[in-house]
Amino acid sequence: MKKYRILILLALVTGKCWAEQYAVQIEASKSPQLQRYESLKVHGNLYTEKASNGYIRTRLGPYENKALQRN
Repeated sequence: MKKYRILILLALVTGKCWAEQYAVQIEASKSPQLQRYESLKVHGNLYTEKASNGYIRTRLGPYENKALQRN
């Protein structure tokens, strides 16, 4: 439920719907280890998302478009 509250807040703050945004999938695992990807946080928000097949996706984003964004 917390994930959905964050998405709604993000949509309210940015004025954009989540479906219009993009993310990079880093891995899909049954036991993700986010600490392996801490250095990627400079490029976006690192988060997990449960898939219907029992795996947990580790993703980076969201981004407004598919173009590579550098800081």
